[in-house]
Amino acid sequence: PLDKLQVLAEESFGGIKGSGVMQSPSLAWRGQNPFPPVPAQNGASAAWVNVVPVADRRSIALSWPIVFHDETDRQAWINCKPYLHVSFLLGHEGETSLLSVFRRKGWVNGVLVGLVREDDNFAMLRMSFDVTNEGLRQRDAIVEGG
Repeated sequence: PLDKLQVLAEESFGGIKGSGVMQSPSLAWRGQNPFPPVPAQNGASAAWVNVVPVADRRSIALSWPIVFHDETDRQAWINCKPYLHVSFLLGHEGETSLLSVFRRKGWVNGVLVGLVREDDNFAMLRMSFDVTNEGLRQRDAIVEGG
């Protein structure tokens, strides 16, 4: 029962002096975009980052930062969990899904969509495709949705 656990916790840790309630240091950054826009080439709104792999792996990842401007935004995010809906829709593997379309074209083997980071002032949603060699050549088409 909860009352017995509380007594045990107070007996075990009650003598430890605290410094009061500490706020997370990241709260000072609330409302600031942790990923400011990168000047893109030729007026594009995205930036490519090419990495030399140490393993034979090909992937394309798209990330979207979601910035919480205040505690109300953050609480709405926590209560609503919109990333679950977006993850479900983008990560769907059914016959008419994005993954299915890309598989038929021979571009993609798999997709992962989900929250990769959640902090006091932002969250990061990422969609990652495991691509074939042809898919890597068709990266622009994949990013544009086929």
